[in-house]
Amino acid sequence: MTITLYENRNWDGRSLDITRNYRSLKDTTLGNHPSSIKMTEVDDAILMFNKEDWKGGVIYFRGVRNMANLGDLSSGGELFKGNSVTSVRVEPFEVKLNVTFVTSNGRLPGDYDERTHVEAAFGKAVLFANDFFDREKAMIEMQVARTSFRDKPKKFDLTPAEAASFPADWTNPGEIDVVVCNSLDGAYGQAKMPWWGKAMVVMLKDRSVGQVARTLAHELGHFLGLGHGSGDGQAANIMTTSDNGLTIDQSVLEPEQIEEMQTKLAKNLSRKGNRIE
Repeated sequence: MTITLYENRNWDGRSLDITRNYRSLKDTTLGNHPSSIKMTEVDDAILMFNKEDWKGGVIYFRGVRNMANLGDLSSGGELFKGNSVTSVRVEPFEVKLNVTFVTSNGRLPGDYDERTHVEAAFGKAVLFANDFFDREKAMIEMQVARTSFRDKPKKFDLTPAEAASFPADWTNPGEIDVVVCNSLDGAYGQAKMPWWGKAMVVMLKDRSVGQVARTLAHELGHFLGLGHGSGDGQAANIMTTSDNGLTIDQSVLEPEQIEEMQTKLAKNLSRKGNRIE
């Protein structure tokens, strides 16, 4: 990782090599409000915020990038936020998952034969999804915080309407509630956009671990504000519907999509509580 922020435009003045997270730049040799940046490695990625503690407006860059003016819209900077960077991050944020496996008279979703087997399969799907986020430098890592099994036959095989709400005791504050059902009519998953709710739904019937992982990553995108159109209809984009998209190991996220997801985690009233620092 070789990322350097500079005090002035055109890579002039004081500088700071960013090798770790900074809740505030004000006490560094650089100080707040750097104006230019150099990134020299293809694996470089940085989140920059215009408030301390990784809050407020977000700028996200990845790959090789030399920007002479962070506030210049014409060269990819961001007006108002670009020259007001106050905190930076180069490590992923965690989001915790509160996972409910729905059973029906003892039958497990996906027709798994034991609870430990369905938990292990879902856990592997989370790992695959995290591998995708890591490869795309999305700065997000999912962690299963807790799992529970609830016998609710009416929620085992769902219609979209039935997937719209779940009992209050299935939720846990500060965690993303994930409901794992057997099937979901017309879709492989469903997630509420930030202004509608907080549940993600994933089905297991006739789905491989890799397919479940793609659904998880796709639905997390919806959960953090991305629509299907955010990937411009490209088959390789993770937000393209599964019927038209590629497998998760062939999928991508665009920098603009990552910035939008991180903005929701930093600012949105119904999402910023999900981010673990």
